[in-house]
Amino acid sequence: MAGKGKGKGRSKLRPPVRFTVAESAGFLSELKTRLESGKRLRIDLSRVEHVDTAALQLLAVVSRAALAEGRACEILGASESVRDDMSLLGLESLLGSAAPGREAVAP
Repeated sequence: MAGKGKGKGRSKLRPPVRFTVAESAGFLSELKTRLESGKRLRIDLSRVEHVDTAALQLLAVVSRAALAEGRACEILGASESVRDDMSLLGLESLLGSAAPGREAVAP
């Protein structure tokens, strides 16, 4: 199940090592709760070893929903492999601080 970081309103959501929509029910529930709460979203991908297209698309939808409400959605710690997958799908703008030297841009 997904873990949480510490900090008032700034805790990180951590998807499972194998981040696929089919295997991430707990994380998806936690993500939905956080999105509905109005709190800032910080998603830490540092433990993710595998991600599927559907999970990346979900991150894009969540990021856009947060931005539409005037909130930030930070995606942190993505490995080179995950960054490559995001790039192939045209989702580089979601990376923010996950990609050194890139500034977060609204998708």
